[in-house]
Amino acid sequence: MARCWSPFQRRLKELVTGDIFSKVITVAIFINILTMAVEHHNQPQVMTTTLQICNILFTALFFLEMMLKMIALGWTYFQDWSNIFDFAIVIISLWELGANSDNRPSVICAFRALRLGRLMHFVPYLHRQLLVLKRTLEEAAMLCWLLLFGIFLLSIVGMHLFGCKTQNLGADYNAKSFDVIDKRKNFDTLLWSMVTVFQVLTLDDWNYVLYNAMVSTSVWAAVYFVIIIILGKNVILSILVGIVVKSFQNQPEDPLQCPGSGSATLNPN
Repeated sequence: MARCWSPFQRRLKELVTGDIFSKVITVAIFINILTMAVEHHNQPQVMTTTLQICNILFTALFFLEMMLKMIALGWTYFQDWSNIFDFAIVIISLWELGANSDNRPSVICAFRALRLGRLMHFVPYLHRQLLVLKRTLEEAAMLCWLLLFGIFLLSIVGMHLFGCKTQNLGADYNAKSFDVIDKRKNFDTLLWSMVTVFQVLTLDDWNYVLYNAMVSTSVWAAVYFVIIIILGKNVILSILVGIVVKSFQNQPEDPLQCPGSGSATLNPN
C-alpha cells in the first residue's frame, strides 16, 4: 500500500507546487475578488443568485486546493505561514456557508483578497520592497514604542489640563467658528485623550481642538499643542521616516537578494 501511495503523493506534490497550479489558483482569486467587488445595494435578484453560486464554487475550489496540498505535503503543509493563512480562510468560508441563512458572502470573505500576496513570488522587485519594509519595521519597533509612550504621557497631561472643560463650548462661547465639541475631541477620558493627541499628531482638524482648549482655559494652552507637534510629529515621526529612507537606500542592488540576510551591502565606490 505504501509503495503505491508514495508515487501518487510524489506526483501530486509536483502538481501542487508547479507553476500551472499556482497560476490557476491566482486567476481564481482574481475572479473571486471581482465577484465580491461587483456586489452592491439594490442589485437584481439574478445577480444576487449568481454571486451566491460563485461564492459556493470558489469556496469549493479553495477547499479542494487545501486538501490536495495537505495530501501532497503532509504535516509540512503547516510549516508555511501562507498555507496556514489559506487554511484559516477556507475554514472560515466553510463555516459561513453553513451559518448564513441567506447564503450571502460576509465581510470576512474579503480576507481572500489578502491571498494576492502570493503574487510576490512572481514579482521579485516588489517582493524585495516588502522585505525591506519588514526589516524597517523591525528596526523602528523601539521608536514606535517610544511614540506610543509619548502619546500616553501627553494624554495624561491633557486630561489634567483640559479634562471635562471643553464640553458644550459652543453654547457658552458666542462665535460661529466654534461648535459643540463632540465625543471624539476631548480629554475627558484616557481613551479619547489618546485619540485626540493622535489626531493632533496627524494634523487632522487639530486647530479646532486647539481653539476650544484655549477658550475653555487660557491662551497658554497653545504651548501644550506646540509641544505635541514639535516632539511628536517633527522629531519622532521624522526619525521614523529617516529610518525608512535609510533602509531603502541600503538595500542590495540584486533584486533576488534578500535584505537582511547577512550579506554585505555593495560598495558604490
